[in-house]
Amino acid sequence: HFTVHVSRIKTRDHINFFSLTLIRAVDLKLKTMKIMAASLFLSSIIRSSTAGFAAATRNTRPSFSIATRSTVTTATNSKFSTKTLNQARSFSTALLATGGVVATSSAGGNFSAMAALCEPDEEEYDCNDEGTTVSMPFPEEIVHSDTYNGVTLFAEEIDQSQTSDASIFAKVLQNALTIWKVEGRKGIWIHVPTSLSHLIPVCVQNGFDFHVVKRDHPTLGLGVANDDDSSNEHQNREGTLVLSQWLPDTPSRLPYGPTHQVGIGALVLHPKDSTKMLVVQELTGPAAARKLWKMPTGLADPGEDVADAAVRELEEETGLKGTFDSIVCFRQAHPTVDRRKSSNAAAASDLFFVCLLRLPEDYSIDHHEAQEEEIAAIDWKSIEEYSSQDLWQGSPLYGEINRIMKRAAQQVDHHKPLPDAFVEAKLPVGFRPGTNSLYMASKI
Repeated sequence: HFTVHVSRIKTRDHINFFSLTLIRAVDLKLKTMKIMAASLFLSSIIRSSTAGFAAATRNTRPSFSIATRSTVTTATNSKFSTKTLNQARSFSTALLATGGVVATSSAGGNFSAMAALCEPDEEEYDCNDEGTTVSMPFPEEIVHSDTYNGVTLFAEEIDQSQTSDASIFAKVLQNALTIWKVEGRKGIWIHVPTSLSHLIPVCVQNGFDFHVVKRDHPTLGLGVANDDDSSNEHQNREGTLVLSQWLPDTPSRLPYGPTHQVGIGALVLHPKDSTKMLVVQELTGPAAARKLWKMPTGLADPGEDVADAAVRELEEETGLKGTFDSIVCFRQAHPTVDRRKSSNAAAASDLFFVCLLRLPEDYSIDHHEAQEEEIAAIDWKSIEEYSSQDLWQGSPLYGEINRIMKRAAQQVDHHKPLPDAFVEAKLPVGFRPGTNSLYMASKI
């Protein structure tokens, strides 16, 4: 980086020489001279008044800095006068002409989008010739940059010496934000686990807002459950609050947090009589209050495919091990309650997939077992009887879903995929590791 004492720029030749140096550095693309941004710090000698910016006290130390990628250096002037300000004004103009960025800081250290110059007194202020340097406080390996010119920090990766005390974390976070603003960064994300929740007020005080809450799950990013994880361990996994901040002085373009939950319904036809479907009654919830017979249903876990979720929910609720055949239909629903007044998942939009699952032909009624915590009863009922329950009557939506299930039962062939449904294909992505599940019409 370069450190420039503004008062030492005595002539326009000096200004032009340095401007030419910047131009040559950019043109030649010399990595050692790559200028990312420049900052003109004048706030320590300005104050707000009805006339705009005016000179403040004599013991202030105006300074100027040019920042490279990871360091902002602020050098104080030994002398400061109207002449110096005029030189700084000319210098900033020359710098802008080379593609640099000139900005000012407020007393609190926050950047402004424009360069503002005060009206100084004619007297000179005596200051010492010391300089202060603001360096990136986080090592490069924990500053995760993205392709949108944003940065993500995981608080648990930060050195404990910087996170054990909230006041220390406040200083290092402010330094990091100063550098990111100079670098022109956009979205900043900080993931704070429950164990470091004392850092949350610091983030909020420095311009961050809540974005989404996450809870770790054994299948997240893996697509398979860990058999060693007990249900208690699952429930006790640490949650994480994700905070975000949009740095530019433009409307935020950061995406919303997750807006949908994914649910499944397992349509299981009797292996020997496809006019009958497997139904359950729940112990609690709105369906239990209506004594409704329903398909085994549930929500997909993080990182879990729709097909896998259907197989898992069937086994959890009934003890039956089925195989996924196809998606018969799916619906999208949006909340009809005020999100702020709802304490459950009803406040999220919902994608619900009706999945046809098959049982082995040697199935026996003795094979199923109701889940003790959730299921009151299990039975086989004709699809006609299921569809005639009072709750479905007068509902165009569920009337159509039931009609589709009847048609699926009529078309089912225990040795062939359902002809008018979406089948699954797990395919490698190719340009990066991993596979995705593709659901497509079986006739295509």
